[in-house]
Amino acid sequence: MQFKEIANKLMIITNFKEIKTLIDKSELLIFDFDGVLVDSTRLKARAFGLLYKPYGDEVVEKILLHNESFGGLSRFEKIAYYHLNFLGQKIDNSKIIQLAGDFSELVKAQVIASPEIPGSNNFLESYNGKIKCVINSATPQSEIREIIEERNMSAFFLEILGSPSSKVENLNKLLKSQSTSVDQALFFGDTESDLQAAEEVGVKFVGVGDKMIDILSSKKEIFYHINDFLDVVD
Repeated sequence: MQFKEIANKLMIITNFKEIKTLIDKSELLIFDFDGVLVDSTRLKARAFGLLYKPYGDEVVEKILLHNESFGGLSRFEKIAYYHLNFLGQKIDNSKIIQLAGDFSELVKAQVIASPEIPGSNNFLESYNGKIKCVINSATPQSEIREIIEERNMSAFFLEILGSPSSKVENLNKLLKSQSTSVDQALFFGDTESDLQAAEEVGVKFVGVGDKMIDILSSKKEIFYHINDFLDVVD
């Protein structure tokens, strides 16, 4: 059964013409980065596996499973959670920062070199200067800005926000700085934490990628879904 056939039985809108109209009527397009614009989520999960490999295969398996559902959390939150819940260790901020730095060394160059989510660059080019576009990422803010600069994507975005602020905090900051009401903003995300942030703030949400079908299908509200940006690019 195709994703569209599944979605039609749920409260998920996959009519690309309808989604395109929704995009065109929006004043602010907000994008997560990994898994939404760039195909980098799997490499980040693998990097966490490498980081925790000294603690054994069972811990690594738990971490990989956690990443499938909570990929949108910051690495700082994940490291603290993994140590406490999988290792039984409460670590201080200096250790978290050290491990986050080790993680960054494992992934940054790979993210810069990762392929785009199909159609994402063409989509951004088509709306550049027409609708305000911004980034809301869980990657540390200085790092996500460097990655976007290295990928020659900076010109597409009026603002690029990352951690340590949460995605909820960043959504509120972006709405305020861009003078946009919640009903005129659209958030593109690929994880349950992205969806939860959108729900908390009240902005409309478009799930990106096949794993979002299962997440959205558990909700009673109406949400939008695309497999990638080829679905909605002219």
